Amino acid sequence: MRTSESRCFPPFALATALALLLATPTVAHAKPKGPWAQMVTDHSAEVRVEPSPGAGPVTVRIAPDGHPELAKEQQVPRSAVGTVLVAPFEGLSPATSYAVTVTSDGVVASSGFVTAPSASSQAPVKFLVYGDNRTDAVAHRAIVAGMGREASDFLVHTGDYVDVGGQPGYWDTFFSIEEPLIGRKALIGTVGNHELFESGGGEWLSYFGASGSQAPKGPDGAPLLDFTARWGSIRFFMLNGFVGWKSGPDREWLEAELAKADAEGDLSYRIVVTHHSPYSSGLHGNNDLFAAAGLPELLVRHKVDLVVAGHDHSYERGFTGGLRWIVSGGGGAPVYGRAGHADGSQKFESTQHFLAVTADRERLTYVAKRIDGSIVERCGIVRGVAGWLCGEALLAAAAPAAGSSTPALVPVAGSAAPATTTTATPPVGAVDKSTVGGGSRCGCAVGDVPASPGLLLPIVVMLGVLRRRSKTAEDAGNRQRRAAYRHPWSQRASVGGSAVGWHPRSRPPPPSKER
Repeated sequence: MRTSESRCFPPFALATALALLLATPTVAHAKPKGPWAQMVTDHSAEVRVEPSPGAGPVTVRIAPDGHPELAKEQQVPRSAVGTVLVAPFEGLSPATSYAVTVTSDGVVASSGFVTAPSASSQAPVKFLVYGDNRTDAVAHRAIVAGMGREASDFLVHTGDYVDVGGQPGYWDTFFSIEEPLIGRKALIGTVGNHELFESGGGEWLSYFGASGSQAPKGPDGAPLLDFTARWGSIRFFMLNGFVGWKSGPDREWLEAELAKADAEGDLSYRIVVTHHSPYSSGLHGNNDLFAAAGLPELLVRHKVDLVVAGHDHSYERGFTGGLRWIVSGGGGAPVYGRAGHADGSQKFESTQHFLAVTADRERLTYVAKRIDGSIVERCGIVRGVAGWLCGEALLAAAAPAAGSSTPALVPVAGSAAPATTTTATPPVGAVDKSTVGGGSRCGCAVGDVPASPGLLLPIVVMLGVLRRRSKTAEDAGNRQRRAAYRHPWSQRASVGGSAVGWHPRSRPPPPSKER
């Protein structure tokens, strides 16, 4: 849990890297985590926290920044729910920063979040997209550092937070790295196939899934691993990419939610987030489950503007059959090269990266940034224009009309889409020095690298040796997991009695088989 003294995070240091590389991610009991905010709307939010095993009652207090007299407080008995405690709050103000304080057995932890704007708001919305963080803590931390320098209201995750969803140690590592991000802003994420390893997704559901009335359920009352969320004029649909979508509760739920969104006249964008993209040129290729169910056509009929996914550890952008799509799986896991050419693919790069997105009522633009802060490309959606606009074409189309109060987009050096596909991957841990400190609440650099050339060489050599040892230990652990892996291809895992379907062609292999 974050202590009240840890609101500022020191520069990236050798000791931190060594601790991450030497840590064994498999422990018997999960470490304390949080607090963090989930299911945030313009008037409500949940504060989630995972206290120490055996901890007493937990007191959760939230207050608008600068207004402690407006604080709301509630106490959650430790025995009332499972490991992760959930404190829901209603009656919040839109577009407002809230400070969170959690107290248990004299231990105080703090965090914060921003509520969504009202549905009628005209203010631009900013969010960050990333995914596939698993297996490389150093690269994951560098991605988090880069994202921490970007102005944003919330986070969107495309899945594969950890290597093995059923092992607590991997979640310990994830939360320790992500704390600078999820300790400040809400995360809206979808479930990945690795969250289903040695688990039916139950851990992911407790950490980042929907709960209460916002959690869709099957006919037996058990939760599905899908949900929707609204932020301003954007409606997100978070879909489990590993179930059969031809029929069943997931399909029925999605059709009902798409119909509801059709009736939301104040929506500007409908965005689907799923782990396995309908289309991909990477190692995993197209999502056969989606294709068999005609899901892309369903999404087009309901005016879905964009599908964002991960699974393939690369960046790709395309436009197929009237559907815009992005693969963004460059959040830290080893990158994948191109394995094919998906229909409609317009840009592919094998690189670790994240997306910085800005959306207003007329346009949604994003910048894909590599791990060193350099730009892959700048593209966007302009209302009334089919497909993608990138680079100078985007800037020209998005320029305001004469007399308009909407500011024009500002060109970014290097933002035009390169003419050729590249596969270069910048060194892990590289940092854009010109922006250090720009996104930290306390003004300190997050993830900075020591600049002394005298220290860099031995550090790099030592990190290489330690990472090789870590990889050897990881491979041994993967072999053990593979030997213990007992899901036949036709088996259905469960989350609290909710069936999670495996499909012969889409079922993820054991961790040792997936690159």
